[in-house]
Amino acid sequence: MGVRIDKEWLAKRVSKNKNSSLVNIGNRNFRKNTVFDYHSSNRQSKQNSNEVMIKITSKSKNLKSLKNHLDYISRNGDIPIEDEQGLTYFGKEDVRNLRDNFRDNGIKIKRKGELKREISQTVNMVFSMRSHKDVSEEKLKKSVHATLKKLYPDHMYSLAYHGDTDNPHCHVVLKVADELNNRLNLNLYDLQQMRNKFAHYLRSLSVEAKATPFKKMVNKLPSMAVEIVDFGKANYQFSEKNSSSYFIKYKNQYKKEIVLWGKDLEKTIKDNAIKIGDKVIVKIDRVEKKEVILTYRDKHIDVQQKAIVNKNHWSLSVVERAISQVKPETLSTEKSTKNDNAEKFNYNALKKKLFDMKQKTSPEKDNDRER
Repeated sequence: MGVRIDKEWLAKRVSKNKNSSLVNIGNRNFRKNTVFDYHSSNRQSKQNSNEVMIKITSKSKNLKSLKNHLDYISRNGDIPIEDEQGLTYFGKEDVRNLRDNFRDNGIKIKRKGELKREISQTVNMVFSMRSHKDVSEEKLKKSVHATLKKLYPDHMYSLAYHGDTDNPHCHVVLKVADELNNRLNLNLYDLQQMRNKFAHYLRSLSVEAKATPFKKMVNKLPSMAVEIVDFGKANYQFSEKNSSSYFIKYKNQYKKEIVLWGKDLEKTIKDNAIKIGDKVIVKIDRVEKKEVILTYRDKHIDVQQKAIVNKNHWSLSVVERAISQVKPETLSTEKSTKNDNAEKFNYNALKKKLFDMKQKTSPEKDNDRER
């Protein structure tokens, strides 16, 4: 059995709802002066803000994923890609050459399946700005290049500009390891530092830009900062058979203790006045090839063989000193002695009052017993 609905009544009802204090957001009605109405009214203001944005979209762990991402940001060779040296790659063959450069530059990137446990080889990011009307393609590219060269001068990267979307942006592929195998592990502190530099270089190109700090800054130190646990002279790898050397033990951001060995570490610690508890950044300064005689046992016989080994020379830079090294605010001795005397006086007065109370109550109890 059908139900007949008068269309004139529906039209009147719709007109009443239009005059009511409702806001339609996503096929849902909300009252005015609420949180939903606030966000809907500020959509246009957010789009016109001068805030810069940097977002980590993904990470590539092997050559296949790297090639797929390069094909995506180049639109299969239709959009040119620039590297840190200013070279442009246009076309499918050039994109393959760029992939090979990522693979062969510094620590090689393995193919899919070669390693049992794959780790991130590149970090894929997007640089953009909400109010993009005054930002041209050249200004956006120059600011991104300047930011990456300032913060990560030893790391390879590539850049592609997408201007055919609602919000023009730059795709960046940053290699995690440099030539000396110093790896990056970006956190909120590093992202905020990139945003500050990105906004600074945009302002230098007469573009109004700002980088408001995150509300919840969890990481107050760079991702490469570690805590010094112990250091000193000891036999190599703490074995009596080996010769004396110098070690540094530090704790990384995953609370794992790592030991570095080298006689040059003693000088670096003295020069930087490093103490236990300091937060430092450990980097490989240079690699020296050294000839070493190795001994191994073959059929109950000790065999010696010459080998060329890479010796790492480390550099340490202090980020934050330990709390124990910071001198606390010392109070005057006069104030402290006065407070101590006042506490002693109050304590003695309480003792006397309790003693007097006991003496007053004790004779009354004795009289009650005699009765």
